[in-house]
Amino acid sequence: MSASTCPELETLFLALEDGEPFALEHLESCERCAGIFEEHRLLEHALSHVMDPPPPGDFVQQVMAKVAVAPAPARRELAVAAGILGTALAALIILLVASIPSLEALPLRAMSRAVNGGRWMEAAFEGARTVWSMLGPQLLVACVVTFLCSLYGLRRLAGGPSGLEA
Repeated sequence: MSASTCPELETLFLALEDGEPFALEHLESCERCAGIFEEHRLLEHALSHVMDPPPPGDFVQQVMAKVAVAPAPARRELAVAAGILGTALAALIILLVASIPSLEALPLRAMSRAVNGGRWMEAAFEGARTVWSMLGPQLLVACVVTFLCSLYGLRRLAGGPSGLEA
C-alpha cells in the first residue's frame, strides 16, 4: 500500500486501541505502517521499564535547609502576634479582676451610670479614677510587664535578637 493511502498514525493507533477491524487489516497489508507500529510498541515497552533515578543522598538535608531559610507567611506571623498580645492582655485582665474583689462590680457601676445618666464619658473617667486610686502602681507595673512580654514575643517571632541572645 502506498504512503498516500495510509491513514494518519494517530487515527490508526486509536483505531487499533479500539479494536477496529480496518486498522488490523491495514497493518497486515502495509509494511510501512506495521514497521512504525512495531517500533512504537517496542519503544513503549522499553519506556515502561525505565525507572526514575533515586534522589541524591542529601536530598532531605537540602530541602530542610531551603525551608529553614524561607520566610514564614505574613498571615501566619500576624496570627501568632495577635495570639501573643491577646494572651498577654487576657492575663492582665484576669490578674486585675482576681486581685481586687470590688473591681468585679466596677463595669456594672460604670454601665448603669452611663445608661441612666447618658454620661458615658463621665462614667468611664470615674471608672479609671477608681481603678487608679485602688491599684495605680500595680496596674502600671502590670501594663508595662504585659507590654514588654508582648514585645519580646513579637521580636522572637520576627527573628531578631531577644536580648538574652545578644
